[in-house]
Amino acid sequence: VDKGKVKSIGISNFNKTQIEEVVAIARHPVSLLQNECHVYLQQKDLLDLCNFRNIAFQAFSSLGSGDTNYASYASPTGKIPLRDEHIASLAAKYKKTPAQIMLRWGVQRGSSVVSKSISPERVIANFDIWDFELSDEDMKSFDKINVGWRHLLWGEVSHHPDYPFKDELPYGYQLEKCSNFAPGQGGVE
Repeated sequence: VDKGKVKSIGISNFNKTQIEEVVAIARHPVSLLQNECHVYLQQKDLLDLCNFRNIAFQAFSSLGSGDTNYASYASPTGKIPLRDEHIASLAAKYKKTPAQIMLRWGVQRGSSVVSKSISPERVIANFDIWDFELSDEDMKSFDKINVGWRHLLWGEVSHHPDYPFKDELPYGYQLEKCSNFAPGQGGVE
């Protein structure tokens, strides 16, 4: 920032303690935190901390990664958020897709959202969330599906001392060992 090469500081995949450590030593304010966040992992405390610290919160994997193979373990509900019955009922009520309901929920609660799709039609549909608002009652109804499901565990770095999600690992989860070290990071060279 001092040299003018970047305009602001953004961080990703940090927990509350790590954010506070950075804020305590940073000469320039942190402007953005990007973390996994969706209707099954609502990150309320993290969002509150970001609001308190004036850090914008950006949700990645805001649709729960759809039908991809990124999930490290199954959702406790037995399904992905895009197939959740509650989301489907809201989609029918508002005449929108489940993805549009989840993206609108994320924006309406004050975060920015990042979604991805390989389908041009879905990319366009994912942007079509500005012509409706979820009612206060419907926004509150998302509380009942906040099951704390982090599906992106970044297992290849779970053994690292600064791994941010140790407290969120599912019961019985085995920390993985990194098998693809970069040169000079402990692997066979």
